[in-house]
Amino acid sequence: ERTQPVIAVTAHYDGRPAQRLTLTPLVFNDAAHILFLVTGADKADVLTAVLQGPPQPEKYPAQRIQPRYGSLAWFVDDAAATYL
Repeated sequence: ERTQPVIAVTAHYDGRPAQRLTLTPLVFNDAAHILFLVTGADKADVLTAVLQGPPQPEKYPAQRIQPRYGSLAWFVDDAAATYL
């Protein structure tokens, strides 16, 4: 994941093959603009951990998103931002 920008695989869902395309952090970190949209009180603990806690990118993949040249914005509602 750290060396490939895009991963394409065939996975099986309900016994049927399905194509899947995964964009890795390499793609997002090269984007001009990145935004996260977070809503709901059930996200408050995780949002706080992602933004204010120690780096744990294996647990919180959003922490891997660190744009090299672009901008990063977080749009959160009051419920999600409860502990910020």
